[in-house]
Amino acid sequence: MSSAAATAPASAKSAEIAASGEAALQSVASAMRDAASTATEHAGSVSAAVADAGPAALRAISRATYTATYTTAYVVSYGVVYTGVFVAQSALLLDSPFMRGLRAPFMRGLRSGGAAAHKDLKDA
Repeated sequence: MSSAAATAPASAKSAEIAASGEAALQSVASAMRDAASTATEHAGSVSAAVADAGPAALRAISRATYTATYTTAYVVSYGVVYTGVFVAQSALLLDSPFMRGLRAPFMRGLRSGGAAAHKDLKDA
């Protein structure tokens, strides 16, 4: 009897170990399912972020190009042209033939435009 009595607790112990091993395997399987679903969700969000990154990068490059072009044009027009004209006017004599040649077409246009405006006002 002692052998049968010893076998019963051993088989109960074996069944208990098998049950706890099954529970552990179920727990691991559940954790793996959760990890797989989380990875799938994360992959979807990363894919959406990458899809949005292209237009955002293009917008940033476009804005940088526009700003650089505008700034360059501004510097050239105000920094170089006006400075050159100022230096040229102060360096050249105002009564020189060169300056009279620059001023003559402007003055002719101003006089003829003024005369035309005066005539239109007189006729009205």
